[in-house]
Amino acid sequence: MKKYQFLLLSACLFSSLLACKSTKQTAATVNTGNASSSVSSAKAGIILKTGQVITVTSSSSSNSELAMGMEMTNTTASTNILKVIGADEKNYQISNTLSKFAVSIKMMGQDQSYDSEKPEDKDNEMGKEISSKLNIPDTSFLDRLTGAVIAKNNNKNPEETENPFAGLMSAMGGNDKDAVMESAFFILPADKKAGDTWKDSTVTGKIKTVKTYTLQSISGNVATLEFKSVGTGSGEMEMQGNEAAFTMDTNATGTMLVDIKTSLVNKVTTDTNMNMNLDVMGQSMPITSKVNSTVTYQY
Repeated sequence: MKKYQFLLLSACLFSSLLACKSTKQTAATVNTGNASSSVSSAKAGIILKTGQVITVTSSSSSNSELAMGMEMTNTTASTNILKVIGADEKNYQISNTLSKFAVSIKMMGQDQSYDSEKPEDKDNEMGKEISSKLNIPDTSFLDRLTGAVIAKNNNKNPEETENPFAGLMSAMGGNDKDAVMESAFFILPADKKAGDTWKDSTVTGKIKTVKTYTLQSISGNVATLEFKSVGTGSGEMEMQGNEAAFTMDTNATGTMLVDIKTSLVNKVTTDTNMNMNLDVMGQSMPITSKVNSTVTYQY
């Protein structure tokens, strides 16, 4: 029974992770509007300085419903420190450190929580897994012109343990460091004007995501964008030694503030609705999730 509960918990957290990933920002090149304020055509991509530090503060809350009337609520808060440690003509070299993390999960009448700011949480069931991920920098390369992230060294423990929370960090959104770094930058297509709308699409495995952006306004160096994201597809995953297949569709809306001179994001808010069906251990689990998230960037 405990393993089945863990699988349900993993499924809910996995659905929340997919919902967050479906809203990752990328840029495109379709121009369909007209207005006065515009983005300069002389774009230089992402502008950073060696030694520059970006503090990324994230918070999210999710509500998930499963079969048989079961529900789960999940709140997380985390802080990542990005530091530019090198640069060449093509890439920036950036270290990425998860410095703070807190999570609270309620499911099936049970509460689980962890807060890295509370020393007493280090040795609880969650803390044994999560504490080992804190304050360990990963190093990646960030393409100056595209914002693509290439991992150089991700410090991960390859050993599987008997801790039932082992491997849940990424599902709770606190250890997906490449996504944290990619979302810190957004390169607007050149010559976009307030009122312009454009689309792009990405395919990851069998999941296709189509995003629509609208440039609402430009004030000084800060552009305000609204976006809509629709993702559909299927895939496979492993949950505690069990093979699981899923199908999913997501719909997300949000607002993003971007410095058009440097391509650094200031703030992103996102509301996501997801429907997923998970087949595991010969059973089909329908899952619906609503995720609200806010990410701010200080630099």
